[in-house]
Amino acid sequence: MRKKLNPLTEIPEEGSVSSDYFFRMMSPKATKLAENYLDDETNLLESTIDKLDNPKEFNLIAVAGGQLGMLKTGMEKTKNYTCIEPLADLYLGKQIQYLTKKVENVHIIKKRFAETTRKDLFPGRNIFVFMFNILAYIKNPLGEINDLIRPGDILFISTWNTTSKAKEIRTRYFNYLNSFENEIVIDPENTIGICDLKLFPFDSLRYPEKHTYYKTDVVEILEIKL
Repeated sequence: MRKKLNPLTEIPEEGSVSSDYFFRMMSPKATKLAENYLDDETNLLESTIDKLDNPKEFNLIAVAGGQLGMLKTGMEKTKNYTCIEPLADLYLGKQIQYLTKKVENVHIIKKRFAETTRKDLFPGRNIFVFMFNILAYIKNPLGEINDLIRPGDILFISTWNTTSKAKEIRTRYFNYLNSFENEIVIDPENTIGICDLKLFPFDSLRYPEKHTYYKTDVVEILEIKL
């Protein structure tokens, strides 16, 4: 039996989630259906940043940042903003990409998280934001995280709550995404693609940590300070 690299979830079958499917996740209709999740996630992240002694000493790194998710938060509250997004050419028009190159404290990395290195990032302390439940889709999250983190960094990880309200929103969201497919890609009736953050293997992190859990009716958050 192959070792399960992601201890937090059962990830969808390899290849089942196509680039088209991920692209539709950030479509106006889909983000409207998931706006409660996205709003709660943003509010809790901003609360985390506001509690820091010197937020401007940090860079905000949006993992799977889609259409520059968290850009406003990063620009207003931290020193630099980085979007790690392998599908940036799909999500972002050439004009937007051109404009971001003219802004010194905004950076787009067109790679998967696993392919990103410290050389790709701004120097200094980082807040890694695993947006919109993306950690559930990473096969080897601990290995990839340990390759990038340094003491003083922060991990901010979000996933779906399992309340009736969260399930209702998640069902509408994935029913819309699945409506373009010949078969169900991600079934909102089961827990595939949802992280169980209580199973996070803290002992496997490279550096000592302090962690806190937060939740709303829609999202659950794990904040880890290294």
